[in-house]
Amino acid sequence: MRIVVLLFVIGLLSSGCAHKFTQQKVETNLIKGKTTQQMVLAVFGEPDRKYMTPGMNIVSGGKSRVMHKPYEVWLYTLHQSKLINFLKPEQLRIIFNSDRIVSNYYYEVGSD
Repeated sequence: MRIVVLLFVIGLLSSGCAHKFTQQKVETNLIKGKTTQQMVLAVFGEPDRKYMTPGMNIVSGGKSRVMHKPYEVWLYTLHQSKLINFLKPEQLRIIFNSDRIVSNYYYEVGSD
């Protein structure tokens, strides 16, 4: 019985437990200026974290200028389990403009 459990655990660790993003999947499904929040939800699901940036105004000589508007950021933080390198962190950060359309994204994979 212990051997069966051990083989199951080794199989789980070697195959990866979490959903894995690839550079190709991210680039194919996230198009700056076109992909909406609804499309992101359909492909990647609910993010692990959402937050709004405060935006930035500059006041000089009694005049106020908007440097950038607030925007929403979604974070997907994943871990790919491997037998040798136990955790390999992945992070997908998606930035939306005020129209809820992708304005930028960053996909980072931890080093081996």
